[in-house]
Amino acid sequence: MGILTYNSIFSILLIIASIIYLLGIWDGREDVIRKTGLINMYLWLIYSISTWAIAVVIQNIILIVSTHIAIRNNREEKCREK
Repeated sequence: MGILTYNSIFSILLIIASIIYLLGIWDGREDVIRKTGLINMYLWLIYSISTWAIAVVIQNIILIVSTHIAIRNNREEKCREK
């Protein structure tokens, strides 16, 4: 669908974000899904900034912080298990 809605060079970021996240979901591991989701969120953040979508920028920042915390907590949990 990204190709059909192309309107600027920043539209390519959304296509790339979707592909990266899809690959993470296909892998199926929780840590990979979170990391590819994080890449996805950063690309959406760049796109949202380029289109001046302030509400979406704020939402993406909150999601990015939340995902970083989840990744850190997951690492700490794995360290405790060892």
